[in-house]
Amino acid sequence: MHKILIIDDELPVVRGIMRNMEDDLYHMEYVLSGREALKLIEKDSSFDLVVCDLMMPDIDGFDVLEQAKKIDPNIVFVMITAFSSIRAGIKAMNMGAYDFLQKPFEPDHLKVIIEKGIQTRHLKTENISLKAQIDSSNKPLPLITSSPAMKSIMKDVHKLSESLVNILIEGESGTGKELLARHIHYNSPKRYGPFVPIDCAAIPPDLLESEIFGHEIGSFTGATSRKIGIMEVANNGTLFLDEINNLRMDLQAKMLRVLQERSFMRVGGTKFINVDIRIVTASNKNLKQMVGDKEFREDLFYRLKVVNFLIPPLRLRISDIPLLVKHFLEEICKSERKNCNIDNEAIEAFKKYHWPGNIRELRNTLERMVALHDPDDPESTASIPAGLAGESNRILTEYPTELSLESVEYQHILRVLEMTNWNKSESSKILDIDYTTLYRKIKKYGISAPQLEKSAQNENRN
Repeated sequence: MHKILIIDDELPVVRGIMRNMEDDLYHMEYVLSGREALKLIEKDSSFDLVVCDLMMPDIDGFDVLEQAKKIDPNIVFVMITAFSSIRAGIKAMNMGAYDFLQKPFEPDHLKVIIEKGIQTRHLKTENISLKAQIDSSNKPLPLITSSPAMKSIMKDVHKLSESLVNILIEGESGTGKELLARHIHYNSPKRYGPFVPIDCAAIPPDLLESEIFGHEIGSFTGATSRKIGIMEVANNGTLFLDEINNLRMDLQAKMLRVLQERSFMRVGGTKFINVDIRIVTASNKNLKQMVGDKEFREDLFYRLKVVNFLIPPLRLRISDIPLLVKHFLEEICKSERKNCNIDNEAIEAFKKYHWPGNIRELRNTLERMVALHDPDDPESTASIPAGLAGESNRILTEYPTELSLESVEYQHILRVLEMTNWNKSESSKILDIDYTTLYRKIKKYGISAPQLEKSAQNENRN
């Protein structure tokens, strides 16, 4: 049953409307003033539709409309206005009213407007419910971090929530590039569209073009039917191209057209297909260096990195390790239906290990530990894999003990600068110091780009 509220200071008008709307589908209530109406709506916000007179002695229809919309933004208002105040009716619609009627009006006309208004209300409600369901299903896993660098990245992701600029995510394998891409999608205008990831390194180069763009019948040997590529599947959503550094030069040219024209052809096709997508890319290699080596198109590189995020490796996010261990261990133990703990010794070993496989390796290590855990002893602790314990000892001696604190700081700053390709802004985030402090330390230690190159050359010789 649909609930309708009538607001009018003229009782005969109220009675006329209620008499005409007599139907088992409607439950009707009325008040004779604007103040009474607001009290009732605040007490009971379940009205589907309100018929409100524009001119009333205490509070006019504009005020009732404005206040009621604050209580329930989706409530449908039909305004009744005198013939001489048609401009006021238009103003009411600009304020959010569904429609307005001029007095005197035909009762059947009002009935039609009310029926359409209630349909609109239900469509809005269903749309909100559907969006909430999609929102829930699209919500990415939490990004567990206390790292200033990662918090800064997430802050920028939220700043970009109304933007559809192309984003390039760089970082070592296993650092969580796809998870960040999912957060970018979820916090964007495309969040209700599909998120379609593809790993360019996992698909043979000869098949990658067909996977991305699709193909027509007979376009190559074995193409016995038309194939829809992920570019079309991602329409109205986000396409995430992981490890884009593996894209062949000819596919890079085709991708450049998509970014410029928002259109493409299937393999063997003759017609351009338009798409409305947001493209997010990731690379585990330095694309700028690949541009310098003529392995990646310069024009595509700058198209992709309108915004650039560099995810630091886990070894530079030590504060994240205890948080990730706790999160993964709870998740894994629940899945395995085991009760297990991990002691401080293991956590400390984890913090000293350099994690070449990053977060992915950390999770795999915990899964192995849980698998070997004794389920008959709930107080037992998972043991540290021998290889990891030994490796952590090696990392402890990475810097010679005879080095001064300044020497260690100098080497660490130099390594972070190298990792970020001499990006001082990104380096300051990873080091958790402000830009001015980093600049001062660079000047103090006499660090310069040529010195960075010399350091890299020495490492290569070694």
